[in-house]
Amino acid sequence: MSGSYLHNRHSVTGGGFHFQFTPKYRQPVFEDRVIRDHTKNAFEQIAERMGITLNRVEFGPDHAHLFVTDVKNYSESMLAGRLKGASSRLIRRNLWDRVKLYEWGDSFWSDGYFSEAVGNMTQDTIQYYITRQQRKHWVRPILKTQRHTRLTQHTLSDFN
Repeated sequence: MSGSYLHNRHSVTGGGFHFQFTPKYRQPVFEDRVIRDHTKNAFEQIAERMGITLNRVEFGPDHAHLFVTDVKNYSESMLAGRLKGASSRLIRRNLWDRVKLYEWGDSFWSDGYFSEAVGNMTQDTIQYYITRQQRKHWVRPILKTQRHTRLTQHTLSDFN
């Protein structure tokens, strides 16, 4: 990123998208390091197959943030659909014993997503944004599992 543009035969593009995906019913599945690591690897595999750049992936207990660039061939909704659909299949196929405790339906991700266009910015700016956002997500109460409701408090350093 940091000031670079993608030059193609008929276009020059910069920036990308920030996505936030939430598991169905905002389940705190990413408290589990194995699920977090597998989800990150799934996003990396999908990005490589699609020919996009996955600049950053971070997690709150109940959501995932992605920063993607070099997305010339894809619309925002197409990117979200492919990233969510393919990652859901990989996660559920490979980690079913772990995620079945959190699922109350037939999908891993909730139907919607958050996205915003990200202009050409430096890695330092992205790091500052992610760190600031993640700090607030890990220190608030989390509830809900299929079997019971609970209240937990985490600090960001617990998951780094």
